[in-house]
Amino acid sequence: MANGNPPPSPESRFVTRLANVLIQWTPVGTGAGFLVHFLSEQDWFLAVCMFPVMLVTAVWAKYTENFIGTVGDSAGERGKSDAIALSKRLRTDPSITVIFI
Repeated sequence: MANGNPPPSPESRFVTRLANVLIQWTPVGTGAGFLVHFLSEQDWFLAVCMFPVMLVTAVWAKYTENFIGTVGDSAGERGKSDAIALSKRLRTDPSITVIFI
């Protein structure tokens, strides 16, 4: 790759995607689990209270999917530009001494 890092392995990409999906959808699954539990126990008040919570967590999950992707892309671009700027500064400023061990 252009940055000198090897491309991530398929296993690494799979684990990353799996972790993101679990983090994103766990609140929805938990809310749905409580909703099913309350319905099976015929606790109608708590089931009705849980339904809007489940809807909000579903919207939040979809929101975070796009938010995290966009922030990740922006952070990657910013990291590249900062690294280039630092590299230029280290090469051009004689007052900075870099010691490589």
